[in-house]
Amino acid sequence: SFCSGGMILFNKLAMHHMPYPSLVSVIQFLTCTIAIQCLGLFNAIELDPLQWHKVKPYLVYNAAFVISIYANMKALEGSNVD
Repeated sequence: SFCSGGMILFNKLAMHHMPYPSLVSVIQFLTCTIAIQCLGLFNAIELDPLQWHKVKPYLVYNAAFVISIYANMKALEGSNVD
C-alpha cells in the first residue's frame, strides 16, 4: 500500500509539471525497459530474446493493459489526491 500510494503521489506530481498523462506513462515504461536492458547487458539478469511466436499471443493483453494504464492516468489527472 505504501508503494501504491507513493506511485499515485509521484504520478500526480509529475502530471502537475507535465500535463500529459500518456507522456508520464511512456517515460516510466521507457525507464523500466532501459533498466532491464542494462541489467541484462551487465549479466545481472538473464534475458531471453524476443521471438514473435512468443510475443504474438500477448498482444491483446498488452493493448488492454496500455488502455487501462491510460484510463487510470486520465482519472488521476482529474482527481484530488489528499
